Amino acid sequence: MRIRFGAFVLDEEARQLERGGHPIHLTPKALELLELLMERRPNAVTKAEIHDRLWPNTFVADVNLPVLVHELREALEDDPHEPHFLRTVTRFGYAFCGTARPEPEAPEWAATCPFEYRLIWGIREIALQPGDNLLGRTHDATIWVDHSSVSRRHALLRVGEHGASLEDCGSRNGTYLGGDRVTEAVPLRDGDRILLGSALLVFRCFARDKVSTAAEAAVAPTGPLGVEEPGPPHSHV
Repeated sequence: MRIRFGAFVLDEEARQLERGGHPIHLTPKALELLELLMERRPNAVTKAEIHDRLWPNTFVADVNLPVLVHELREALEDDPHEPHFLRTVTRFGYAFCGTARPEPEAPEWAATCPFEYRLIWGIREIALQPGDNLLGRTHDATIWVDHSSVSRRHALLRVGEHGASLEDCGSRNGTYLGGDRVTEAVPLRDGDRILLGSALLVFRCFARDKVSTAAEAAVAPTGPLGVEEPGPPHSHV
């Protein structure tokens, strides 16, 4: 089963943590800790139970568990003081506190689709999944765009059998495509430049047999434009 939480996916069968289609390295014990907390969510798991699961019939120093928790938080970019995924339960243990859901199986057409779709933001190149991809600042977003001009649930990028489309989710600073404000679902083409508030992203469409990176994409590097409130969109693009 593949479980999505925020921009991350835990693939239980492959025993792999992913973000944007790219694997994130975790030591085996840190991955096992994540799997345990995910299984027991939203309940807290005692330190004793965690020790029994990770180190059965073995004595280990108490410091080992905090080290794994730190590794997991680093991988998930989770702040222990304002946790989105991993909550410390004082004098008890830990709990997974995020919203997690099984990732739906890819539709039949996805296996034979000759193209794959990606978004480029700065140096990040993010694979888009078949179906709905939420863009925004909430940790439940498929594509997490951490910029002050971006709303928590800013826009929806939908990948379907015949292409991809973009629509705004009632964002505060608006969604723009090619200089025009998005007021209804609009189709996307390779190289389209998307403004979420003042954060600039580029939509890319590649043939599946083409190896690509953000550096190879024939577009300028993207990222926040350095303004908080977008003026006329043509002034930014």
